[in-house]
Amino acid sequence: MSHSKAISSSLPGVLSELETPEEFEFVKMRANEMNKYGVWVAGIRKPECIGNSSCQGINALSFSDPFHSDNPTGYLWNPNQPDGTSNDCLVWIMNPDGSCGIDDVP
Repeated sequence: MSHSKAISSSLPGVLSELETPEEFEFVKMRANEMNKYGVWVAGIRKPECIGNSSCQGINALSFSDPFHSDNPTGYLWNPNQPDGTSNDCLVWIMNPDGSCGIDDVP
């Protein structure tokens, strides 16, 4: 995990990306420890992809992190997500059934 992705239990911060499935699992573990149900992930839907269902996956998003990978594998999406709606921000979220995944939210 790069220096820009450190998670602290006492300081607010931004998770810049999920490079690997192992980083996804790390976020899950830390969120469970801190009783958190959501973590904002620094990704914003590109303007041309808002409301465009043909823009899908990681390619529909822009990232401000200069170290963001071209092909990160840690974005384990919730079913049917991202859905190409007007929701333009990413969140790692714990679902009511205890599963977790990446979702797009307003």
